[in-house]
Amino acid sequence: MFNRENLCKDKVHIIFKQKRMLNINRMLIVILINAIISFFILITGSIFIYNTLLSKVHEDLRYNYSMSEYNYNIVSVINKVNKSIVSVSAYVKNDKDLVQNNLTGVIYSEDGYILTNFSAIKDAYKIYVKFPTALGLIKEAKVVGYNAEYDICLLKINGNDYIKGNIKEDLSEVSYGLNVISIGNSLGKVNSYSIYPGIVSGINLYKDNSDKEVKFIKSNFHINYLNTGGPICNTNGEIIGISSCLLNEKFKLSDYESTYISSGNVIEIIQDIIEGAT
Repeated sequence: MFNRENLCKDKVHIIFKQKRMLNINRMLIVILINAIISFFILITGSIFIYNTLLSKVHEDLRYNYSMSEYNYNIVSVINKVNKSIVSVSAYVKNDKDLVQNNLTGVIYSEDGYILTNFSAIKDAYKIYVKFPTALGLIKEAKVVGYNAEYDICLLKINGNDYIKGNIKEDLSEVSYGLNVISIGNSLGKVNSYSIYPGIVSGINLYKDNSDKEVKFIKSNFHINYLNTGGPICNTNGEIIGISSCLLNEKFKLSDYESTYISSGNVIEIIQDIIEGAT
């Protein structure tokens, strides 16, 4: 005999089982999705860690190779010369705008003479010298004189007791294979130097219009806007030359080498500028 009550109970039981199965399926789907997400997170994390470790290994290898190649402590060289390096900002007016040119300079004397390139500050409206220290000292500079042919300019700022660069006058020890470093800080940031290690790969003598002999040194690093106007040093922190993008383009012999004027000639040019200004 047909029992309506039992039929209703069976339907309720079936519906309950269907809902239970649906919930179980939903739970399984959620678990599966979470497992897939966790798997991708694990893979992504592993790849990130692997790339980080690999990058560190490559960096260590590059650093160790650099140290073994040049066989000296670059940091110690920088520490010997960095207090005499400054940033020079020149504001030049053109037809429409006021353009800011940034380059590196070297403190030439304790009483505030600054050595840099002339090409970047030619026709400058204002010139400022920034010291790359925590205090961020900035001083306005005036042009004392310049030599456009060799891209040398002498600036003057107020003050005394500045730490001057050790500019080497006697270059008899400069020869092929000498370890050198080009250093720049065109933006004046603290502990943010552009460093280019290399070796002396050539020495050329050039006679100008007045039959004066000028020595140019070649090295296997690049001179660019980051280090132009800055010093080229030997491993003792002695300055043997000054970088100049203009002179490098004028006198370089290949794209694999840079050419810069020797410090001995720079000293002669600066002395002529000072004598002419007094």
